[in-house]
Amino acid sequence: MISMNNTPIFENNIISLSYLGKILLVDYKKRSIIDLKAVQNSIKEREKLAKKAPLLVIADISKIEYITRDARAFLAGPSNKTLATAIVFHSKIQEVIGKIYIKFHKPKTPVKLFTRISDAHEWLQTFIKS
Repeated sequence: MISMNNTPIFENNIISLSYLGKILLVDYKKRSIIDLKAVQNSIKEREKLAKKAPLLVIADISKIEYITRDARAFLAGPSNKTLATAIVFHSKIQEVIGKIYIKFHKPKTPVKLFTRISDAHEWLQTFIKS
């Protein structure tokens, strides 16, 4: 069982970042509108945490209101810090947005959609070398 009571190691008005073991949880706050600037700030904070190590990321988008097209395009670009991303959603519209993101933006690193953080965590564990 994954402990979901992790204390955030970074927090602002849009996201909180915390670790679930070796995996970074990016928890977008309720009714957030994610634009390019918000994504760039999020990536900057994630990369500070990562230092030189590649990151495995769970992005919980279940509470966001909207993400702009340019933000989605930026997230799909090459990243030397992100090894794989699991996107967690709860609504049908979020699932559709996630599928469109994967199909049309063609992320440069592995991305998969989940309805539960525990399933996302389990998938990302497969990227951790023993």
